[in-house]
Amino acid sequence: MVSRLAILALTALLGPTLAFADALCEFKGFSIFTDFEGGAAATCEKAGEAAVRLTIKPENTPINNSPWYAFKVESAHLDRVDIKLEYQDGTHRYTPKLSSDGFKWVEYPVDRLIVADDKSYVAFSVPIKDGMTWVAAQPLLGIDAYRKWWDTLTSSATPEYSVIGKSLEGRDLSRLLALDEQTELLVVLGRQHPPETTGAIAMMAFVNRLFAGDELSQKFLNRVGVVIYPFINRDGVQHGHWRHNLGGKDLNRDWGPFEQPESMQVNQDIARLVTAKNLKLGYMLDFHSTWYDVFYTQRDSDYTLRPEMTRAWLDAFELSMREVESDFELNRKSSHNPDSPTSKSYFFEEYKIPATTYEIGDEAPISRIQEYARRSAESFMQAWLSEESWYE
Repeated sequence: MVSRLAILALTALLGPTLAFADALCEFKGFSIFTDFEGGAAATCEKAGEAAVRLTIKPENTPINNSPWYAFKVESAHLDRVDIKLEYQDGTHRYTPKLSSDGFKWVEYPVDRLIVADDKSYVAFSVPIKDGMTWVAAQPLLGIDAYRKWWDTLTSSATPEYSVIGKSLEGRDLSRLLALDEQTELLVVLGRQHPPETTGAIAMMAFVNRLFAGDELSQKFLNRVGVVIYPFINRDGVQHGHWRHNLGGKDLNRDWGPFEQPESMQVNQDIARLVTAKNLKLGYMLDFHSTWYDVFYTQRDSDYTLRPEMTRAWLDAFELSMREVESDFELNRKSSHNPDSPTSKSYFFEEYKIPATTYEIGDEAPISRIQEYARRSAESFMQAWLSEESWYE
């Protein structure tokens, strides 16, 4: 079989007559591909001898400004290709990340980007290494990464992995469950919005700390069951969506209507667990990414059940972070809108429990995310265990 790079070498000599069936576009000397999980760019056209203009547009509108893009630049002989991303129905947000293998990523130097004053486009030059460079809004984090993570996590038999349903396009909706004789339950949600990979990394690190196996972890898990839905919007990630599922809906605006199968099946699964085991839900955490680190919570005065939990957790976490960042100040935004169909509002209204949207900044370094999440998980467990019972 002729390799893709061999074909590229012939294309460089003969021009674009040797076409790839799966290329988004190809020209004499280089090609652009989006034929992978998360790959996304709407159109492309040549803009110079070694330059291309890509249109980045959302799956549908109206939509949040989370302009996802991901593509591969392939060339048999060029050492760089100039890229211009032009945004439709959005503006520049994510600094490009580059990779030679799709696994290890580096952020493009911000001072070398050319960004329009109105952020309608961004231009930069992509170096080509070994014939191929990956470019993405955020490091790719797809099903293979999740499988590797939960295979590692479940190697000790807890938590257990299962499939609770299917997405619109038939992909597995996965669940991790650690539940035996506990009567209290923590609910963890992840990846409702496809581009939000920093939040996904935080969720993984947070859960890893819950199951670390030390004295704190064992004491917590002896008392508290944990159910995790780590990868809710499988279709959106697959197709490189900005925000929505394949039905064109924001899944974190479907908690209440439950018009989409992903949110509906997660909710039904939680309700079955609660009923079958006579469980008391104690807290819900939903991991996301935004411009900066922030915890969206209810106001302390809103709580009737576990009124001290959130304050105790976040105060302790702030002190813990100051051990490594002396000037650290926790960012908490407190409000409650009972008519908002978000997971945060739904769990507070339906189960009367504290519910927090846990947001990580778009450009947060991975090492910092992991430290942040680890310490927040420790403080969370300590706060939960700080009283004999939260349900009296």
